Amino acid sequence: MADAGFTVLRQFSFTTRPYLAVDDATGAPIGRGDLDVRVGWLLDLISGAEAQLLSRLWQPATFDVLAAGCDSHGRTLPMHGHVAAARLGWTPHYPDGVYVPSRVTRVVTAQAVGTLRALASRDTAITALSARFDPATGRIAAPTTAAECVPSGFARGVVRQLTARARAAADAADAADARLRATDVQAPPQTSAMARLSAADRQLSHLTVTDAVMTLTVKLPTTAAPAGRAQWRRVRLTAAIPPHLHRRPISEWHLPTLALDHRGLLLRCAATDPRR
Repeated sequence: MADAGFTVLRQFSFTTRPYLAVDDATGAPIGRGDLDVRVGWLLDLISGAEAQLLSRLWQPATFDVLAAGCDSHGRTLPMHGHVAAARLGWTPHYPDGVYVPSRVTRVVTAQAVGTLRALASRDTAITALSARFDPATGRIAAPTTAAECVPSGFARGVVRQLTARARAAADAADAADARLRATDVQAPPQTSAMARLSAADRQLSHLTVTDAVMTLTVKLPTTAAPAGRAQWRRVRLTAAIPPHLHRRPISEWHLPTLALDHRGLLLRCAATDPRR
């Protein structure tokens, strides 16, 4: 029987929307429409830089590094995505003349590295499947080890891609000999427009919770193409915490993810509570 005094920390998620937005420096109110526009500018900068970085890194060498888990000097890559990206020199690019705070760049690289790490196992699986693929029959030989087993739906999708590639090849024998990678049969992943603020620190955003109210302070651009620090201003957002969480013993509130949907700004939040 488990120890009755044993406590486990569990993280859970919830969503909410701000009902009030003000300029943090002046206290001037910001309309919901203006807020959504400014958040949209932030998400455009992040998603554009992230897509460009993923496209640039979409090559076998990237997955080789992630699979090894080490940089060129043999040092273990940090768990935090933005730190690993800095170690590897994976830096996003922005349009000429646009100024983006370094903490926003942290968000970009953390999201990009998270995506690439999630796809690293897919790259390994595609290479293993291509090694067992017979272009003449369009079939994949049975796996010889448990590590080679993949979900049947994923295998069928890869078989279709391998078959199409073999048909397009001038020499089927060459196609059979090749060891394909994810980058050979798939395009760079599409990204969603969002900002995971958890990758940043107080220089970009911070969160306070009192009673049933959450207050998020975050830097937002004042124009679509900010040219300097003056065109990034702190905005204080106030949102209600859902009623079912009011009496819950929360041990930690985490910075949310910003997203836009048909109703405007959505805060995808997370918190940790102890469970016995």
